Amino acid sequence: MAKYRTVEKSPDRPFKRRYKDIKKHKHLTHVIANVSQPFWEHVRTTAKESIGKKRRKKILPSSFETLAATEFPRQFNAKLAYEEEMHNDHTQNFHKGGGLSDAVNSTFSMLWNNISSLPGGSAVANLFGTPESGETLTALDNYNADMLQEAYKQDYNSRAATIHGWVRIPKFDSPYLAVYWSPDKDRVYASVRGSVSAEDWLYHDVGIVLTQHPGKGLVDEIRQELIDVVKEFPDSDLTLNSHSLGGAVVTDAFMQASTEDKTWLDNFDHLNYYNAGSSPIADLKPIKDMLENDARIKLFINKSDMISQAYNQARPDETPVTFAEASWNPASAHGMDQWASTPYFKDYDLPVKWGDEFYTDFNNSTWDEGKQTEAALATVATPDAGKVPWQPPTVADYMAKNP
Repeated sequence: MAKYRTVEKSPDRPFKRRYKDIKKHKHLTHVIANVSQPFWEHVRTTAKESIGKKRRKKILPSSFETLAATEFPRQFNAKLAYEEEMHNDHTQNFHKGGGLSDAVNSTFSMLWNNISSLPGGSAVANLFGTPESGETLTALDNYNADMLQEAYKQDYNSRAATIHGWVRIPKFDSPYLAVYWSPDKDRVYASVRGSVSAEDWLYHDVGIVLTQHPGKGLVDEIRQELIDVVKEFPDSDLTLNSHSLGGAVVTDAFMQASTEDKTWLDNFDHLNYYNAGSSPIADLKPIKDMLENDARIKLFINKSDMISQAYNQARPDETPVTFAEASWNPASAHGMDQWASTPYFKDYDLPVKWGDEFYTDFNNSTWDEGKQTEAALATVATPDAGKVPWQPPTVADYMAKNP
């Protein structure tokens, strides 16, 4: 790894070695995903000034033009991902030489000697010597993403009764929320979905773009639903998953909560944000305040996803993050499939382990320990409880409902 001198020792040339092109696509997109917007504006200006000028390495003028015209770094990563895909497709008459990756490397090279004096430049410089960072996506991360996908199903009966050995709690089913429970370990997983309706797209999402806030009525509604979950499971290990619009809702639900409500919400042990909804043009303060003051948060961010860009820009170094690779397709860059199990129904039909204790009566009636737990939960988990014994679904059941 290159070694650098400090700025104090050599103010005119802060880095001992000259800029070295980043040839690895994964490393280059990681650097670009993490540059600040003010620094990116210097990149764009330098690219614009480079159009038509002679370079040691031939670069297409259109590549500099594209770089100069791309407003946000995540947008440029999407274009790099397309260039890389075309380059690797041997059925296409395409080569990326002199293209976008060369253009951005050339621009970085021109900024290199003075990089520490630019806004956010020192942080960017550190990225050049640090390849792909972030935490590895774990099986539990996949499972949480799977449960989030269940929350998108507006027909509650189509939501999996069990998944990965965890049981759905229909009492908490709502248009935005799905809740699953691991009985033997007493772990609860609540998931708040993103946009699916016209109201989501035309009202809540517009509010996020303009102000960083979805509608207050929805925020208050979800906050109360989450508090109800905590009241039912006050001593359980609680995880809250959210995606897209759901992430913006969760942030406001926590940040705008009353003192009393915060005492309940503090019971959540883990807050997982999958491509959280945000706006790169709105005030970042609400997001900064949430990230800087809550150590429970883990971010899941795609390097080319514009919608979650603000969370990446605002995140402190100590906030855990897992990155997904850039994609030229905005839907796949923002979607849940990149975080979910592959295939989705992997370990879907794991048997439920009920354990020897009960943890909640679901405001119904208490029951004895041991096998009575399963029988009692069946009265909650099925609308026809007591008539037909409830059984966990199989993979065949899942495939029949999800052809």
